[in-house]
Amino acid sequence: MKNFSKINRALAAGKRFLSLFCALSIIFSVSAAPQLSQRVVSSQKIEVKQSPRLEKVAQVAKTANRAPKAKTAEGLESGTFYTVGGTFYAGTSSGWVDATSDMSSIEVTVNGDSVFIAGLAYWFKEGALAGTIDGNTLTFPCQLIGTDQYGDEFLIGSNDASTVTDIVFTWDQEAQTLTASTALIIESGAIDAISAYCYWSNAVFSTTEPEAPELVVLPEGATVVEYTMDFVDGSGNASAKSVNVAVVENEVFFQGMSNYLPEAWVVGTKEGNAVTFAANQYVGDYQVGSSYFFYNGETVFTYDEEADTYSASGQVCGVLANQYYDGNYDDPVLSKAKEIDLDNPTEVAIVEVLSCKYDASYGDVIYKLANATSDTIFQFDIYLEEGQTDVELGQTYTFENMETSATYSFVQADESKLGFKAASFVKTAIGETDSIRIEATVVDGANNVYHFAFAGVIEVPTPVVVPEDLETAAYLFKGTDTYFNEEEKKFIQVGFDADTVYLQGLSSYVPEAWIKGVIATDGTVTLAPCYLGVYSSLFGSTELSFAGGELLYDAEANKFTADELTTVDEDGSEWDEYADITITLFVEVAATPADPEFTSFAFADTNYPNVKFNIPLEGTEGEDLNPEKLSYIFFVEKEGEVEELVLTTDLYTELEEDLTEIPYTFTDNWDIYSYVLYLNQSEEEVRSWDKLGLQSIYRGLDEEHKSNIVWFDVKAYWEEVDGEQGIENIVLTEKVQKVVVDGAVYVIRDNKLYNILGTQVR
Repeated sequence: MKNFSKINRALAAGKRFLSLFCALSIIFSVSAAPQLSQRVVSSQKIEVKQSPRLEKVAQVAKTANRAPKAKTAEGLESGTFYTVGGTFYAGTSSGWVDATSDMSSIEVTVNGDSVFIAGLAYWFKEGALAGTIDGNTLTFPCQLIGTDQYGDEFLIGSNDASTVTDIVFTWDQEAQTLTASTALIIESGAIDAISAYCYWSNAVFSTTEPEAPELVVLPEGATVVEYTMDFVDGSGNASAKSVNVAVVENEVFFQGMSNYLPEAWVVGTKEGNAVTFAANQYVGDYQVGSSYFFYNGETVFTYDEEADTYSASGQVCGVLANQYYDGNYDDPVLSKAKEIDLDNPTEVAIVEVLSCKYDASYGDVIYKLANATSDTIFQFDIYLEEGQTDVELGQTYTFENMETSATYSFVQADESKLGFKAASFVKTAIGETDSIRIEATVVDGANNVYHFAFAGVIEVPTPVVVPEDLETAAYLFKGTDTYFNEEEKKFIQVGFDADTVYLQGLSSYVPEAWIKGVIATDGTVTLAPCYLGVYSSLFGSTELSFAGGELLYDAEANKFTADELTTVDEDGSEWDEYADITITLFVEVAATPADPEFTSFAFADTNYPNVKFNIPLEGTEGEDLNPEKLSYIFFVEKEGEVEELVLTTDLYTELEEDLTEIPYTFTDNWDIYSYVLYLNQSEEEVRSWDKLGLQSIYRGLDEEHKSNIVWFDVKAYWEEVDGEQGIENIVLTEKVQKVVVDGAVYVIRDNKLYNILGTQVR
């Protein structure tokens, strides 16, 4: 979709930039239609400080109604005049755009033989233009219309986009119109030269407000027939869509020409084989403005009675709220869909829906094709049937970019399978099963068009519910997290019910969710896809599902293995990605945990001071440890005194109470994780630490064993930081000299810094 979304005053006041551009290009723009890919300037009211001259004009205009009426320009009275003719163009950095809809009326004030018009200027709509009346002629000399932070702005006239003239209007009492005799009325940065920001072309105003547009209404009892419209889209690609056609006497009605207001009808008049559609037919309101089709002008479709087709040459398009393209059809051809015997097709056809499913992350639809060749093109639209919860009936979806249509060339011949994925094309309540209707337009090598519709079943996954009396045991899960490329070790719960096995904790994001599988006699476990639940974080909520897979079960060793297992979100993106998996019955032991280690410490030059560490899930003899029974404690050494580091609720605000011993499985999802602690202490406090210690504690078989305390030298960290900062503060000169920073000696030579070993450090 191409648009020219509104720009604000600051951008258009790139009008300084536009001045030269406009002065040069206005000559070529007077009769040219605006390009819809450009942006319209905003119609918002701009508050500016008026010049003394403008304030005087406004003051005179306000009191004008109390003055005697002029005898000239008979019948001309003060009041609102509505725009009924001409075009108003606004300049943007990419060219001119039609902004007439933002200039719907002007205010006219008559005072004797003086007259004032407010509303002609886009940026100064309340600014009044002062002129005189002579007979039925209103003349306005070029004049200042307003001043803002960008400077003075003037209204000037021109008939040739080159020579500056007065602005002249003619009053027609019978028609009650003011018609600009001056071809162009220009908002200019200069009074004696054309430096255009905006301009009117052939403006006409009337005391009669134009009637609101009316929608085309299809006569009652009209027969509606579905046609397929083939066309070339704005990107030069062959495409197609469905259009309804109705013929009533000499009128032909089309429905569906507007992509965004598809229920609207347009109407043309048929004379012979020509069906003429008037330009700018109203199709409804979209967003904040009226929308029209045949924006490119009057359009003629030629009807071929023998082929039963309607065709037009060139571009056919609409405009939404004067802001967006609505349809961009080149050389459209409407043809009635052909009937094909699907049981015994002789033409190209989709003869069977082989599968149609939805597994909470993506949908697959696979068809069996007959008589397809390499030049066969398929056009698909997906429609959701009644019963869906979140999707509007009849809305069109596609399989990659979710625009209104997509075309695929099929490269295999004979009977083949065509598959596609439609990301998140339906959202239904968990446990529901609904239907989906797929419409397919097929164009064969001879440009014959066929239209089909098929139904399928959406299989919505449900969460696994375990039997109430299921007995479970802890199993140790080991594998490789292929996303982070690191080893994963965790405990999950496993339970058996005859030949069905249940596993809880596979997903790190929804650890409470269960999956289940059926164990075959050869030990193969087929795991069914299932819904896991919602993962919530600071970035929002995501629904996750298990994608299904296989395990191999060794009953004698009480061990499961798998090559890979994954969980996915609604878009089909993988979350848990595991490979080389083993799941083994855990036998608890009383073990001494292996020593933890510090991996990094960062406080200076970061917005998030932290210490990172590793807590091994194994004992000193290589035993596997249960994370549920593992914890750790930080220690701080100050001037030879060692104390436990207490994480207090005033510093760690996500905690409900002060915390000293931290369970391995605990996280506050903000500052505390099993691999990092964000340091919320002040720099003054951390600088008072000599060392930071860390110790693991394990309570297997109700015995408590502790690792050694490992230490990180915090004092040395600050010495290094201060030393590096000191070096950076050295002012280099050409002179050879010696400098000392924190006891370290450096030499400056030739505007370079060397240490005492002669190595350049700056």
